[in-house]
Formats: sequence, C-alpha cells, structure tokens
Amino acid sequence: MAGSRESQRYEDPALWSPSFWQGLEQDRQRAQLMLTALPAAAQHVLDVGCGNGVFTNLTREKTVIYGTDRSFAALRHVQPARCQASADALPFPSSYFDAVVCMEMLEHLPVDIYPVALAELVRTSSDAILLTVPYRENLRFSQITCPRCACEFHPYYHMRSFENNDLVHLFDVAQGIHVDKITGICPIQVRRFPGLWDQLRRRYHLGGANFPWYARCPQCEYSTKEAQPQSEKTHPQPAIKKSLRNLWPRTLRYQWWLAIYRKTG
Repeated sequence: MAGSRESQRYEDPALWSPSFWQGLEQDRQRAQLMLTALPAAAQHVLDVGCGNGVFTNLTREKTVIYGTDRSFAALRHVQPARCQASADALPFPSSYFDAVVCMEMLEHLPVDIYPVALAELVRTSSDAILLTVPYRENLRFSQITCPRCACEFHPYYHMRSFENNDLVHLFDVAQGIHVDKITGICPIQVRRFPGLWDQLRRRYHLGGANFPWYARCPQCEYSTKEAQPQSEKTHPQPAIKKSLRNLWPRTLRYQWWLAIYRKTG
C-alpha cells in the first residue's frame, strides 16, 4: 500500500509543472554538466528516470536522447523520444544505447528494485553509464513528520545515501565495468552544525508546519492540499525562523556526485 501511495506522488501534475522547475537553476546546471560529460561518440543515449525532461529535452549535434520514466504525468513534458517504463524493466535490447544516463533516481529505489535497476543500466548500455546522486546526504536530518499520523519519512522518498566508496563499488557484481570518473558537482552553501539545526527545526515545526506542498505521507496519504488552513498558533514567531535561517553559519560543499563508468568488454 505504501508503494502505491508513494507512486501517486509522482503522478501529481504540479510536481512536474514547468513553472515550478523554472526556478531550479541547479537542476539545469546538472543537466548541462551531464550533457558535457557524455562521450563524444555517444549518439544514442537513454535517460532512465527522466522526470519532466530537464536532461532529455536538451540537444547536442548528432545525439538523440531517449527518456523513460514510470510517471505518465512527468512524461507529458518530455519531447517525443520517450516511453513509460520502470527502471527495473527497461523495454530495450541489450547494448542498444551508446550511453545510459541516470540522474537523481537511484536514491529513490526500494531495496528489491535497486539491484535489478543497476543491472538494467549495464544491460542496455554498450559503452558508458553516467549517474548523479546526492552527495553524502544525511537522511535522518531530512525527515519530515506527518501531522495526521506522526509518520516520519523523507519528503522526496530518498531511501539511501551514497558515499564515494559506494559509487566505486556500485557495479562490482557486473563484469567488465570500470570507474572512469567520480567527482562532486554544483557546490552550494549548506548549514554548519546540522545536528543542532535539525533539533531546532523539529522543535519549531511541531504540528506539521514543515510539511511541504509536494509531500504525501506514505502511511495515511496526508498532503497539504487536503489540509485545512493552519492557525496562527501553528506558525509562532515566523520572524525568528527567518532570522535563524539567514544568520546560521554556512559552509560550501558539494550536494551531488557525478560518476562515469565504461564497459571494457
């Protein structure tokens, strides 16, 4: 049941609205970096978990990018080279693409689908596999709490975090795959002392005030679209929260990894 509720989130048209994504400059930066990282000879490229086409809709001379995603709502924004498919059952012949791209998708996969999806990335590529994933994300500090049933979950349904060593050995079970490059990309300002910030955040957000519009509780399906307007008591002292956000010390660090793998046989 939780899986079906989670999948409903990805069929929300508002989640994939171009007007929402226009403000996400870092997503466009990552897509452009991925386009630059593609091997020069890659003319036939598969984008697995393409979402609304932030990468798939880019163009490069003599390169065709084909997008797949399980969300029909997302695919409505993707240019014609597209199909609805799950990452663990890609409907393409083996070695059909010169390169297979997977951007910010692996962290979402359930434990039973994850290894099968990795195998599908290897199977469908004849040469290169390119990935981006969150950089050392602390999943505990990202949790939100449903105000209806008190379920704690990740607002984007991230299920795993990646260290450098995870990416080095990501395809160890596959034959003839070697690591070509692993590097951090798109550095951003992040808060220092994240444990202390997390305690303050949880205390301030009692009652569900931190529940974002795009989240849906995997246990009871609560979302703010269904909620009644919050009272003033639910949001005490908003100026204090704003001041803390602005004054909290920050440091520059990478938020995403880019990993490139090549087939040797």
